[in-house]
Amino acid sequence: MNRDTRDTKDANQNQGQNQTPGIQDIQKIQSSQNSRNNQGNSVMPSNQNQNNNQNPNRNPNQNRSVQNQNQRSNPAVAPRRPSPQNLQRQPNQQRQNGQGQGAVRTARDANMTNSHDEFQSGHTRTFDKNNPGANSAKSSRTRTGDGTYHFTGRDIKSSRQRFSDVPDKDNKDNNKRKRQPFDDDGNMQVSADKEKIRKHNKTAEAEAKKGGAIMSGVLKVVLYIIGVFVISGIIAYNIIMMANDVFAFIKEPAAANVTIPENASIEQISQILYENKLIKYPKIFNFYINYRQKDKEWEFEPGIYQVSADTNYDDLIATFRKRAAARTAVRITIPEGFTVDQIIDEFVINNNIGSRDNFVKVINETDFSELLGYKFLKPLYDNRANLSPDRKYLLEGYLFPDTYDFYTDENELNIIIRFLSTFNSWFTEDCYNKCEILDRTYLEQTGRHFTIDDAIILASLVEREAKHNYDFDPISAVFHNRMLHSAAYPYLESDATILYEIGHKSDLTAEDLEEDLPYNTYKRKGLPPSAICNPGYAAIFAALWPEENSPYYFFVANINSGRVYYGRTSAEHQTNIYLAKTEEE
Repeated sequence: MNRDTRDTKDANQNQGQNQTPGIQDIQKIQSSQNSRNNQGNSVMPSNQNQNNNQNPNRNPNQNRSVQNQNQRSNPAVAPRRPSPQNLQRQPNQQRQNGQGQGAVRTARDANMTNSHDEFQSGHTRTFDKNNPGANSAKSSRTRTGDGTYHFTGRDIKSSRQRFSDVPDKDNKDNNKRKRQPFDDDGNMQVSADKEKIRKHNKTAEAEAKKGGAIMSGVLKVVLYIIGVFVISGIIAYNIIMMANDVFAFIKEPAAANVTIPENASIEQISQILYENKLIKYPKIFNFYINYRQKDKEWEFEPGIYQVSADTNYDDLIATFRKRAAARTAVRITIPEGFTVDQIIDEFVINNNIGSRDNFVKVINETDFSELLGYKFLKPLYDNRANLSPDRKYLLEGYLFPDTYDFYTDENELNIIIRFLSTFNSWFTEDCYNKCEILDRTYLEQTGRHFTIDDAIILASLVEREAKHNYDFDPISAVFHNRMLHSAAYPYLESDATILYEIGHKSDLTAEDLEEDLPYNTYKRKGLPPSAICNPGYAAIFAALWPEENSPYYFFVANINSGRVYYGRTSAEHQTNIYLAKTEEE
């Protein structure tokens, strides 16, 4: 064997040794690797190498692709594929030396770094991580998820998360701030730039919160000031309106008729004025008048007053107060059964109060339903258009008979109001309910209604026909029986109705009974056009609650004694007429 042959053999042996690294070579490579790490190379293990460290028996095709890549980049170095015996023997040797899986990883990295000229620490190149065998310098194509990777001596790291130790020639200050991404224990460290950014973000967040707090405080102050102005304006407005209502500085000159009841209190007067829109603040009116009154006790004159809205509180109360001058008062008694004409004569002729024309005008033209609002007046005025044109007085029957005290200078309106007010107090809710029951009964049997006005008209007939109260109920029953059986008894045949129209006299003649007059119930069917007098409560009660199950349809009374004879038939009635005349003789 010549020298050339020996050299060639030695070279082949050296090449074989390079192809199969032993334990010593592995330790040298690991020592070299550690020295690079100490010099500042950045280490970021990838997911692939982490998996390799956990599984030393990884797919050998991965090592083969790296070897093929090294061979293509450096043809002079062509290491052989390690035999399976060597791959199995290396872990055992490493465990004996206390190396563990780290030695396998170092050996693998050594195979990857045989091409030291092209792929050194700090250099970058493009890999197709889905096809490592195609990652050559000539075919460095990339896809989604591919990218530029940086080899740090121990791992391959994507450029999107790369920590580079390559000096920045353009920015030397930045090089001083660069830090190792991992500490000596392998824990990831945050760079000084990121820490600075985090502190900057915290500072900016704190400043933003501080600025928001300042703006919130400013907004609160502005809202508080606006609220103070609004509340102050509302209070000032109400004070001005109250003062204007008390002293009537600027008020519309509207007028209204107000009714002050008897023995009215200040609270009642204030409510009446408020309902008529003459004042706006009844509580202020009460306070002001009570303050002005102090220890005095004011009496208010009942009646109807025409008051203007532009009147101040003092003038209003002075209008309703009783005059200091002495007034002459008279007591007037209106008996049950008095007509409107008789009542007017009692005031005008006997007591020199008012005038007949004014009384008639007030009775027939004043709308007391709207003025007083009494329940019994509403149907009367609502049905006024359907009332008989022969009705003499609209309020006949409603001027309740009683004893009253009046001043001699009393006006006609106040007098009529007193009568109606008394009627309203006597005509109770039971009377309204009974009227509804009678209305249903008449509607079922006759097809016509029975109204409150019908009840008052019937009560006036009872009042005038009976001389004694114990005859009220049976006489009322006779009239009800005839009206409920109007087909057989269409006429009420009451003498009192004729006497109301022709005037009161001791007796009626045959000619009077035959005369066709609106109030002649011998000639006109049903009830007369209106009441024929103003009945008392006993007659009204009898009209609403007649004697039950009465069989009578006729009656006749002795004029002198007042005795009443009742009959079921016309024959019995003729006999009773004879008896009544015989009694007189």
